[in-house]
Amino acid sequence: MNLEGALAIIKADLDHQQSLMDASIRLTNYVYAHHRDIKHLSYSRIAQIIDTVDPETLLGVTQYCSGNRLSILKMKFELIIDNYPFELEDEDVFFAEENKYLIHPETGNPIQSYEEHVYPFFVPGDSVTHNE
Repeated sequence: MNLEGALAIIKADLDHQQSLMDASIRLTNYVYAHHRDIKHLSYSRIAQIIDTVDPETLLGVTQYCSGNRLSILKMKFELIIDNYPFELEDEDVFFAEENKYLIHPETGNPIQSYEEHVYPFFVPGDSVTHNE
């Protein structure tokens, strides 16, 4: 999907939610403009991009922009232990949720309290990356 198509969908979907629409447009413009350079967008970075401190707006924008209809963002997860990040595969996270522990991607050791060390982040979604 090109930028114009994405913006048209946002305007049609969020016509009656002006602040969510404006924030989604700002994020969409940013992601399309910088998609080749974006490797990791945290919630705090997205909050800066859309210029909000409101958690509800931030969550609404990330949920909408990563949803199936738009797919501007793709949510991923990382394990951070001793300030060292390890990107997790979706299967690793599903395994952890089902089994209540995570296998460390480098050491193979089980991590029982993995929830304290796993953080979400975002990358450009399929609508952006498949448009190239």
